[in-house]
Amino acid sequence: MVICEVIEEIGEGEEKNALPVYGFRFVRKENGETICVMRDVFTEKEKAFALKELIEQNDLDEAQIPDVVEDALAT
Repeated sequence: MVICEVIEEIGEGEEKNALPVYGFRFVRKENGETICVMRDVFTEKEKAFALKELIEQNDLDEAQIPDVVEDALAT
C-alpha cells in the first residue's frame, strides 16, 4: 500500500511570478521507499489535496497509481 504526498513546485515560465504547480510523491507504507514522483499534475492546490485524500482513503496498490491519476485528470 502507498502513502501519497503532495509536492509543490514553482512552474517554469518566462514570467518572474510563475504559478505553483502540484504533483505527487508516492511512498511505500512498509519501508518509506519512494515508488514514483509525478510532477506538474495540477495547478490547483485543492484538486491535488482532494486526490491525495481519495488515494489514501482507498488504500491503493502501487500498480493502480497511474490509472487513478489519469482518471482524476480526465474529470
